[in-house]
Order: sequence, then structure tokens, then C-alpha cells
Amino acid sequence: MAEWKRREGTGEGDVNRRNFIANILDGALFAFAMSFVSVHTILPILVKNIGGDNIAVGLVPVVWVVGFNVPQVFVAELTQRQAFKKRLVLQTAMWQRLPWLLLAGIALWALNYLSAGVSLTLFFVVFALAAVGGSVNLPGWFDLVAKLTPVTRRGRLFGIRMLLGSVLGVVGGGLSAFILSSIAYPENYAVLFLAAFAAMLASYVCLLSLREETPSKPSDRQTLSFAAVSEVLRTQKTFRTFLIGDSLLIISTMGAAFYAVVAFQRFTLSDAYAGTFTMVMMAATIAASVVLGIAADRFGHKVNLLVSSAAVLIGSIGALIFATVELYMFVFVCAAIAVTTSQISRLPFLAEIAPEAERPKLIAIANLVTAPWALSWIGAGWLADVAGYTPVYVLAALFAASAFAWIHQMVHEPRRRLAA
Repeated sequence: MAEWKRREGTGEGDVNRRNFIANILDGALFAFAMSFVSVHTILPILVKNIGGDNIAVGLVPVVWVVGFNVPQVFVAELTQRQAFKKRLVLQTAMWQRLPWLLLAGIALWALNYLSAGVSLTLFFVVFALAAVGGSVNLPGWFDLVAKLTPVTRRGRLFGIRMLLGSVLGVVGGGLSAFILSSIAYPENYAVLFLAAFAAMLASYVCLLSLREETPSKPSDRQTLSFAAVSEVLRTQKTFRTFLIGDSLLIISTMGAAFYAVVAFQRFTLSDAYAGTFTMVMMAATIAASVVLGIAADRFGHKVNLLVSSAAVLIGSIGALIFATVELYMFVFVCAAIAVTTSQISRLPFLAEIAPEAERPKLIAIANLVTAPWALSWIGAGWLADVAGYTPVYVLAALFAASAFAWIHQMVHEPRRRLAA
């Protein structure tokens, strides 16, 4: 803030502050939107209600992660060539939001009249479109955020976004619980999708208010061929070691998709508890955002990656042993910490590793390499159907411990290297 105040005479400080606030509100409102359609608590229960088995439940986060990450590689080159990023961000952001309106229509008109198989197919196709829309938007959006935010304020930016978004998410979770308990199925889920779409439109207004006054230096045309990806992985050791830890961490979250389903089966709960679990996650995210956002700016983002793997480890063990619904709530606290650390620190860590001109390319490569590991979650659904949830959570705990050990020993904090 002090640096911004020194620049007020030129107006640059006002622009920076305005962009900082707009980016916070955009993220907070988008988090509010996602609290109505949580991938961890609400959508798995919807899939179960439609008639899906554990493989279908495991497919929910797989579609989200793979759809949200793999297509980025195809737009990274386009992003790098843009001197001004905002126009591309606005175009792709709208396509990211429209599928949620379509899902509301499917819930309102299709689920009552179509078979379970057709309904599940429609849901996953449109849900995949939402994920792909986010993937196409992300390289340009993150490059714009990184361009408009100093490196020493990115952790704070993402921490405040998560904090405010979580406060709104607690409200969203409460509203979700009320909607699920007071409106009949499937109209209750249609209302949730509509609420998410409305909140996303509000976040879009914040993107419109961003001011991008100076052009970026467009990079040379670089096609992300298999050879180019292989060359990056071969020559950039810090990047490569991070991807290994990130992959282990992604595999370790194989049990998260079943947290809500296990709770509903173990404790015989009503659908409204999906909103309650969302409230617990959002409340935990509030506390985690404050602490972890400051920690990222002060100590670097590696410490948050360690916290994330530790949270997954504890949550997996808790899902095995907690015998009351009150204790089981702590599993969702751990899930919230893992998600928060990822949102605050994963992309900023990559941004500090990557040279500015190559930032969209390396982020796209990172997501391309690590996202397919989410397919292990489908295997976790199969394993749950065959042998129950215990082996799923044992495997998840082992991979989380491996991720912690690898990140601690092999992944180096880039700020220490720069300081040296």
C-alpha cells in the first residue's frame, strides 16, 4: 500500500488499488457462486440422486480437474502473443459461465422426464463444458492478474480473495442447505445452478472494471508440441521436481470426492447436510486464507504446498476413523485447507519459477502434465465399489505422505534462490 500511495500523484497508485480490489471481488464472488455447486459436497450428492454409482461420483472431480487443466495448453500460445490480455479474458470468461445456466435447465426439465443414464450423460457433458470454459479462460486471466499485481502482493491477493469468498461461501452454504431442504428435488438443484450463474455474472462485472494500461511484450511464436514440452521438462529441473510433487498431491486427493457420500451413508443424513458441509468448508477456508495468505508472502509458497499435503493426509485418516458426524466435520476442514493452499499458492509458485514471457506456457504445461493424474480418482471409484472405501483412504494417505516428503526434500523455494 505504501508504494501505491507514493504513486498517487501520477494516478498509478489509484489504478493499482482499483485493480487489486476488482481482482479480490471477482474471486470472492466466483467462490460464492461455487459454494452453490460445490464439487466436494453438492454435486456428488446430485450424481447419487440421479442414480450414479461410485465411479460416476469419482468422475465429478475428474471431469472438473481434467477439463479445467488440459485445454489450457491450446490457448497458452494465443495468450502469450497478446500485448493486452483483458479482451481475451472477457471473451473466454463468458463462455466459462454459460454452462451453469444450461445445467439449471437440465435440472429443471430433464431430470424429471429422462432416464438416469441419459440424465447423467447430459449432466457430465454440460459440466465438462463449464470446466473447459474455465480452462480456456485461465491462462489469460492469471497472466492478467500476475501482470497487474506485484509479486510480493500475490499471496495476499489470493488470500484475501479466498477469505472474502469463504465468508460469502458460508452464506452460500447456508442458502444451499435451505434450498435443498425446502424445495423438492430436482427443482432445488435447478435453483442452486441459477444462483451460481447469477453470482458468476456479478464477478464478470468486476473483470470489466479492470484497467490494463500498459502492453505486455508479446513473446515469439512457440508451438507447444510434444518436443517443446519434453524440452522444458528436460532442461528446467525446478519446474520438473515441482510437477512430481504436484502429481503426487493430486493423486492423494482421490478420496475427497467421496467425503460427502461416505458421510451420507455412514450417518444416514438428509440432502440438506450437503449445504452444512459446504458451510464448514467455507468457515475453515476463512481461517486458512488469513494465515496461509500471509505465510505465502512472508515465507514463500512452498510452505503452503507442505500444509496442503499434510491436510490431505490427516483428512484421509479422519475419513477412516471418525465415528460421529460431528467429528467427521473435521474431514471437510482438512479438505478446505487443501483447496485453500492450492488456490493461494500453486499458480503463484509456478509464476515465480517461470520467466515472465514463458509464464502462460509453463502454467499450461504444468496443468497438462499433472491433470491426467486425476484419472486415478475413477480408479478410486471402482475400488470403492469393489472393496469399500477403506483401501481408497489408505492409498490416499500414502500418496499424501509421499507428496509431503518429496516437496520437503526436493522442491526448492524460488525466493531463496533469487535472494542468493
